[in-house]
Amino acid sequence: MDIQQEFEKLDIPKSFGVGLIIAALYWVLIFDDGSGFDAQIMQKNQEIITGRAKIKSIVETIENQKKFELELKELNQNIKDFQVYFEQDIDQNKLQTKVSELAEQSKVALNKLTKAADKANEFEKYKETAVYFEIEGDFDKIMEFISRITQMNSAIDFSKMEFKAIVGGDIPIVSFKTTLVVYSSWPTVSPTGGLGG
Repeated sequence: MDIQQEFEKLDIPKSFGVGLIIAALYWVLIFDDGSGFDAQIMQKNQEIITGRAKIKSIVETIENQKKFELELKELNQNIKDFQVYFEQDIDQNKLQTKVSELAEQSKVALNKLTKAADKANEFEKYKETAVYFEIEGDFDKIMEFISRITQMNSAIDFSKMEFKAIVGGDIPIVSFKTTLVVYSSWPTVSPTGGLGG
């Protein structure tokens, strides 16, 4: 069957009818009024929005991870800095010697210095070594002595303090009594002893 010959046999009404059929098929099968493109554009826009949201989420996750790592690093450093103040197994005699030296440096009279049973229990998992002492001197010297105590490179507690003026005058003499507790870590291999500061 020759298509060319068939087309030549068509008259105007038949040609018009065939044209209408072809136009209808084109309209149904091929013609797009733009709604298809609009749908594709909307789909691509949605994919872009979803992609941006994923990228933003990934960036936030990375930033949070960096922030967490930095905070963890700072926490580890703070723990290391804190642990410096917990020497291993502080010796009772060395603690008493240290208090005696600080009293001498501050020019106060050390009237009593004994091993103390009273504990502070501030750091429950650390060993406590405690001494009780009584000193006398003018107020400035007493404060100098307390300042020297606080500068010891050790974790200490001497919150239970008692001040009492014992002599009046231009330079009143003050009595100071307290229990000094020094915390130390339990020795892992062998005690090193000693007090810093």
